[in-house]
Amino acid sequence: MENRLGKVRFGELLDGFSSENYTYATAPAIGLPENTLPFFSISYALGNVYASFSEPLYVFDEILYPPGDCRGAQEAYSLYIKEATNFGVKVIGGHTGCYDGIELPLIVTNAVGKKLKIKRKKLSLGDSVILFGKPFLESEWLEYLAGRNFKDINWREITPVKILRSLYKNQEIKLLHDVSEGGIWGALLEVQKNQGLGIRLDENFYKILEGRSPADPSYGTVVAVADKSAYRHLCDKSENCMIIGEITKPDEGLATEFSSELVELYGAVSSWDVKLNKLGIFLKKIKNINCLSELIPEVGTNVVAAESPGDPIEKIAGIDGRIVRSVEGVRVGKPAYGASKHMALVLKEAMKNDENIRVAINIRLHEGVIKILKSMGYELQEVKSTDPYCPVWDELKQKGLKSWALIEPPGYGLEGNIVLFSKDLDDLLKLIIKICEGLKELSS
Repeated sequence: MENRLGKVRFGELLDGFSSENYTYATAPAIGLPENTLPFFSISYALGNVYASFSEPLYVFDEILYPPGDCRGAQEAYSLYIKEATNFGVKVIGGHTGCYDGIELPLIVTNAVGKKLKIKRKKLSLGDSVILFGKPFLESEWLEYLAGRNFKDINWREITPVKILRSLYKNQEIKLLHDVSEGGIWGALLEVQKNQGLGIRLDENFYKILEGRSPADPSYGTVVAVADKSAYRHLCDKSENCMIIGEITKPDEGLATEFSSELVELYGAVSSWDVKLNKLGIFLKKIKNINCLSELIPEVGTNVVAAESPGDPIEKIAGIDGRIVRSVEGVRVGKPAYGASKHMALVLKEAMKNDENIRVAINIRLHEGVIKILKSMGYELQEVKSTDPYCPVWDELKQKGLKSWALIEPPGYGLEGNIVLFSKDLDDLLKLIIKICEGLKELSS
């Protein structure tokens, strides 16, 4: 079993039913803006059917939502039916519900297709490896959602279904493979492994990278294999089509593994709001820091982020559910506006004193952390206020901000905290990493 970018692969083949005449595909969609989930789930499943040289017959769905969002599940079902109609496929059944244990909306499409009665030629040495579609459109869209570029992408173009539909009946095509996890590189490696042959890439492939990793997300593109003589005929009908390599001997094929930094965006860019998505990316990264559990107070940790000092409390992003310790490890809530009024008030007061501040976090009062902060040059500000509502906020109102690190001693019914400020989420992440590295050195 191999865990790769969220997909768990099993070497065993299922033989519970005959697949001689039919193709079956199951595909989930999760962690993207909700109104895109029906589209992508159907697209993923239909793409698999077409790539298997099969005619889609029908689909049935599984729409699962968190318990507090049953209305969202109903709306998703209505949208699912519309998307299926747009794809030209009939929904014959399914299940829609909202359940405890579901944290993010999940939509799964099960598709059934009938295999074409067309005899395909086997792959041969020298066959052309052809790429259809615009590379890295998915990467550009994810970067747009993450606020890393401002190029608005039409996400409905991020699908291979139209390409596959135009190719799957063509007898000159020997193999089709839609590009999903692992990007174009991952698809090429899968072709090699499944066919027992190698792939030699040419300069065209490296030209399309333009500085990107070959494993960057590129859903919507299709890898095909055909005899060299068929190339021009096939590409005459496609706007984006090029030979990127050829089939070769197994020992002459691709061996290098590539990763993609954009993998971190999957599951983190689950809304159309860039500020919430940036916080989601931060949470996904911070959750993997080894010492994080040592920094979380009993009441939990919250992080708040603002775009400007003038942001009202209800427009300051925080974590709904906080970051908490549990028996199973660190659990992280979801980005939401107005999720922490206390920390939002503290951040607003700090921004009045220093216009460079945009982010705040509370962590457990820890002697090791205090030593590390002092060694980093922080002049710690001790909170003297005994305000029962929010001592840190009251301290800032009464005495102003003297440091980007405030020490709140424990009091009657109050747990000790350290409040840290930062100019942005990236700098805060670097600070937490340095603190954890320092704690490791102190314990060694």
